[in-house]
Amino acid sequence: IGVSDDGEPTAKPLWLTLREQGRKVVAASFPGADGADVLKPGSAEVLQSHTLRTVDYTVPFGGYGEVGSRGFQLTAAEFMPASEVLTAQLEQNGTRSFSPARQTRKPIDRFILDNKLYKLQLVAIDRTDDQQANYDTLVFFDPNQGLQPESTQLPKTGSTVMSVSEASKPFYIEGSPEAGTRFYVSEIAPDLSRVRFARYSVNYLPRHAATAREVAEINQNIGFLPPQPDYRITQRSNPALSISPIWSWRRCTRIRCGSLWTIRRGWRCGRSSKTAMPIWS
Repeated sequence: IGVSDDGEPTAKPLWLTLREQGRKVVAASFPGADGADVLKPGSAEVLQSHTLRTVDYTVPFGGYGEVGSRGFQLTAAEFMPASEVLTAQLEQNGTRSFSPARQTRKPIDRFILDNKLYKLQLVAIDRTDDQQANYDTLVFFDPNQGLQPESTQLPKTGSTVMSVSEASKPFYIEGSPEAGTRFYVSEIAPDLSRVRFARYSVNYLPRHAATAREVAEINQNIGFLPPQPDYRITQRSNPALSISPIWSWRRCTRIRCGSLWTIRRGWRCGRSSKTAMPIWS
């Protein structure tokens, strides 16, 4: 009992036959063509060599950063006036607030990625020029990086600026192995008495010697690997994702998002209860 290499495999990867015939093969996000050596758990013994798992142009299968999706609910008590530094950074980035900006008193999220601790924080701003304090926008940022302007240099994104029910937006994690996530905001009370949003899982394209060039080209021209469909959401296995505003299920509009059916405005259709499971698009 244990892990071993079958000395007489019943089949071999299709690309081996194709390459033997002089053909060029491209494989994208196919687990068996990731250009990696498969090692026996807990040892350096190679069970399957990268030579059997590399084609002419290999895009490795996306990696999960071991940071699952999470939902958040904040109240006004968790905000305080934004510091002078953050207020100045907002102005420098061209992000105007018609009411005094307010920041969270402490990081909203902490997680370990590639053996490094990351923290996320947010600032609430008012982009409605109506002489009233109507906070309607959140700016997500890494406190170690400060508020950054929107970046045009992929895979970087800068800080993520989001309003209610916009399509989810990407957030690149600076200093990571070119990993990122996305945010979706489902509710912002004008007085910040209730603020609800979700952070998707963290994903990236792993680099191997055989795929370093291709991964670099993708990250620099397309961006980091977006969060993949997360079974933790559909199976309700993450308690933190039970947070969502109440929308009548009758108002649902089914849309296609990647390889997962999701619901605009957060509710899963097909159930008569208004406490249906929340999903973010």
